[in-house]
Amino acid sequence: MDDNALGLPSILAERYEIVRRIGSGGMATVYLARDQKHDRDVAVKILHPELAQSLGAERFLREINIAAQLNHPHILPLHDSGEAGGLLYYVMPFVVGESLRDRLTREKQLPLDEALRITCEVASALDYAHRQNVVHRDIKPENILLQDGHAMLADFGIARAIGSASEGSLTATGMTLGTPQYMSPEQSTGEQALDGRSDLYSLASVLYEMLAGEPPFTGPTAQTVIAKRLSGPPPRIRAVRPSMPVALEEALLRALDPIPADRYPNLEQFRLALASCSQESGERYAESAARATASRVRAGSNLARFGSRRAKAVGATALVLVMVSFGAWWRFGDSLRGGGPVQTLAVLPLTNVSGDAEFAYLADGLTDALIADLTRVPGVRVISGTSVMQYASASVAGTSMGGGMAMGPPKTLPQIARELHADLLVKGSLTRTGDSVRVSASLVNGATQRSLWTGNYVRHVRELFALQQEMKTAIVSVVTRGVGGRGVKAVAERASDPAAHEAYLKGVYYQAHWKLPQAIGEFERAVAIDPADAPAQAGLSRAYYFLAFFGDIPPGIAFGKMRRAATAALESDSLLAEAHGQMALVKMLQEWDWTGAEREFRRALELSPSNAQIHHDYAHFLLAQGRQRESLAETAQAVALDPANPMLISCMGWHSLFNHQYKEALAYAAEANAMMPAEWAEVVRGWALLGEGKSDSALVAFNDGTRLSTGAFAAAALANGLAVTGHTAESRQLLAKLLARAQNEYVSPYDIATVYAGLGDGNETFRWLRRAAEERSTFFVHLGWDSRFDKMRGDPRYRALMEQELKLGMPARAVAVAPANARGQMADRRRLQ
Repeated sequence: MDDNALGLPSILAERYEIVRRIGSGGMATVYLARDQKHDRDVAVKILHPELAQSLGAERFLREINIAAQLNHPHILPLHDSGEAGGLLYYVMPFVVGESLRDRLTREKQLPLDEALRITCEVASALDYAHRQNVVHRDIKPENILLQDGHAMLADFGIARAIGSASEGSLTATGMTLGTPQYMSPEQSTGEQALDGRSDLYSLASVLYEMLAGEPPFTGPTAQTVIAKRLSGPPPRIRAVRPSMPVALEEALLRALDPIPADRYPNLEQFRLALASCSQESGERYAESAARATASRVRAGSNLARFGSRRAKAVGATALVLVMVSFGAWWRFGDSLRGGGPVQTLAVLPLTNVSGDAEFAYLADGLTDALIADLTRVPGVRVISGTSVMQYASASVAGTSMGGGMAMGPPKTLPQIARELHADLLVKGSLTRTGDSVRVSASLVNGATQRSLWTGNYVRHVRELFALQQEMKTAIVSVVTRGVGGRGVKAVAERASDPAAHEAYLKGVYYQAHWKLPQAIGEFERAVAIDPADAPAQAGLSRAYYFLAFFGDIPPGIAFGKMRRAATAALESDSLLAEAHGQMALVKMLQEWDWTGAEREFRRALELSPSNAQIHHDYAHFLLAQGRQRESLAETAQAVALDPANPMLISCMGWHSLFNHQYKEALAYAAEANAMMPAEWAEVVRGWALLGEGKSDSALVAFNDGTRLSTGAFAAAALANGLAVTGHTAESRQLLAKLLARAQNEYVSPYDIATVYAGLGDGNETFRWLRRAAEERSTFFVHLGWDSRFDKMRGDPRYRALMEQELKLGMPARAVAVAPANARGQMADRRRLQ
């Protein structure tokens, strides 16, 4: 905001003398001014012009008058408000002191009694206001001022007034009220009818930050923050600060419940609960510490109820995406909870101390195999290997350089635990000397670094499988101690040929590094040695799926090999989740057997509830059926289990595109590209920019995608983009290259159909779509939502493909035509919401 251009001194000169600008926030710019009538310093807050224009002076001033009626010792009063020169402003006392944000920036964590006192004072103010039917809506450290040691709540009623006056117009224009780190779940979904329990959730988040040093949910973007919030409960406060009373942990857990009805009914009840914690922290603290162990089971039961309540919220929460309207509750089913406290476990990559790159497969392969075993344990939530690989030994503080690649400055174990939201970490090292392998590993509390178990093993290389099983059994025994050892029994024991298992570990290593031909070679060597090696058969099936999905080989060839390998895996081990997951993909992509595919997906998730990849695949299945809410929930679950996987983040953008949420899709694509630039993220970015009517930028994104991949997928996306933006000649030139390429190598007919659709050639579009159906092109199952075919949806041939071939029925937006301009896109977007 240009202060001189606004002419602030002249506008307000009759009443206020502007001294200097203090700062600017999301809604207003703040100035220190002198109230000339009363000879006092005041803070003049002037709403940003675009916000003022959206609200309108009359309605805003009428609503803000409610805030002026509030009179409480811990509420900063509203002195004045008005309109001047087209600007809306309000005036509050200038507080000599600092904000809670200033204090936390300086000290990071506050003493318990001081944090509780500040929270109780703010709770008292909120309880009073709620009884006057006023909700704050923007509780955060910046709005809590500290004056003479006491808390004063600022901007009270301002956000509420803005929300009331706008009647949703802010959301429609892409503006969101509130701060992501402190928003209640219902506020993050864009609900307008908020009550005091939303403020309760936000205040509990502020208290959590005062004690832990950061809010309960953090991340590099707003999308990440809200996604983490929806994935499960925050790290327990006693895991971050073990000295905290158990009663305080339980009070925070209740206040941060995702379901408003399951929080405290009002702020007074929350304040009373905190007051008792304050007393306990003094003279009764020793007694509290003595009761801590006995109380863990009760706290764990509360955590389990948290997951159950989240599950009940799935059906009730509208599908709205992050920032503008994002809402999907992630399930923590009974199979995951196992009847006891949910523990989140991350297995960090084993360090290859040998220093010989030839043996890197042993360290990484053993890590991935151990993760795969642990995902099958009920009562344990296991972070995927894709996300833990960023914490290879070279990037962990206090660890010597190993086989991993350093990614940024070294991080401590507590930092890693916070970033992954993990309670427990497994860390260790591997050394190979000749035919001897030595593994040292430990299980530690992520927050305190206290060791819970340590194991040292020396085995012949032929005994790697036995070593892996011993480690798994020991870790599971410690982690599931609170569920009566059920977890140990949940992981089936099996024998494995030593040579086959070594080949399997190499296959896992190559597949994790996207060296699919090498992975297939090792998996095939493993099953040649031992045809009953179920994990190797499932790994082989998975490798062929990736080749088919990205169009490297014809799906007819890939699906046959997928089916044979998955069938062999299930015959050897009917409890292997990965084998059921692969069979589900065969039934979905090759047979279009929707009932059979869903049965296999559900069985896979029963057997391995922490398997991020199966959650992701199941999300694709649900999306193909148009079950967007469930699909988003599964994708969100996958992201929670694999938070640093750029492909999964891109898929969140895919969901945004499905609902014409283009800004959100761009944010996800940017987040994925920040992790690792990739073809898929660039294509998502291009589609989103096309949706916003930004043709030139979209073509840049598509071009970037083609530079990141030599595959036909990105080239077809670029050709379609050129066609729909009027570059017909360039599109046809690129199409000709794709057709020529198809003479010598496999090019998906579905990709070619998208180009003809962009050119408006219906006959060629449906000719190639028919070929895609016959070949079972992997993308064909998503025909119902792919916006590139929007203009073809009224054609009877489209209906025949959907209803007679896929047997999915016409999608809800089948008759919609892609909007021709930005205004049409926004209208269509609001209609879908």
